[in-house]
Amino acid sequence: MHSQFLFRYFKNKQAKIIDVRCVTGLVGVELEKSRLSNYDGIDLSQEMLDIAKQRNYSKLFLGSLNEMLPFHTNEYDVELCISVFTHVLVGCKAF
Repeated sequence: MHSQFLFRYFKNKQAKIIDVRCVTGLVGVELEKSRLSNYDGIDLSQEMLDIAKQRNYSKLFLGSLNEMLPFHTNEYDVELCISVFTHVLVGCKAF
């Protein structure tokens, strides 16, 4: 992910960001390179979240997009969904 692409459309570097299906936190690495510090992540796997803890996420949540999310509606300014919406992982219902 290139953060330059994100900031072409969204210029607020103070934005609160949620990385949906953060897996091991590689998106967090890119966000940190862009000097962002206000990002959280959510993933289905506790094992992946344990790895992502090393990537400077403010908060990490265990959860599924197919169920009720563990945070409030409109809590985030930006939602990043990298390789999430597929017929195998998350269907149209969650979208």
